[in-house]
Amino acid sequence: MRRRQRNYSWIAIIFIGLAIITILIAYFYFEPESNLPLKISYSLDPSTVKVNNPAKLNFSITNVNETFHEVQFIFNTDSRLEIYAGTDELLTNNIYNFTIGFYEADQVREFIIIGSLEENIARARYQIQLQVSLDKQIVPELTKNIYLTVTED
Repeated sequence: MRRRQRNYSWIAIIFIGLAIITILIAYFYFEPESNLPLKISYSLDPSTVKVNNPAKLNFSITNVNETFHEVQFIFNTDSRLEIYAGTDELLTNNIYNFTIGFYEADQVREFIIIGSLEENIARARYQIQLQVSLDKQIVPELTKNIYLTVTED
């Protein structure tokens, strides 16, 4: 009788182990597809700059459903950071508008960020929260937090 209980215990342990392995495989290899109409990735180079030196913030944007969308990037950040579209257009209210359509499914947008510091502060790390408005509605899943460190000369 005791031997039979041990066999059942081993069978139960093996069954539970296989179930856990199956769940992990399903989680890592069969992630559900996103139904978002845009995919956005970014790069910041460099992530640490000296006062008044530029950092380049690039966004790669893919229009997944290939229909026209009005897109608005809203940069929520400290007033000590200036954000430029390209190299010379300072953003008004840290908002950038553009349209993406089926004929331009992949786009790259470049921004320049220049930072300053408070008096008597040698280093500061600033958060830049990007919110994306798509066809006049904020899409929380596309929100990105980006960090830039500014140091003294």
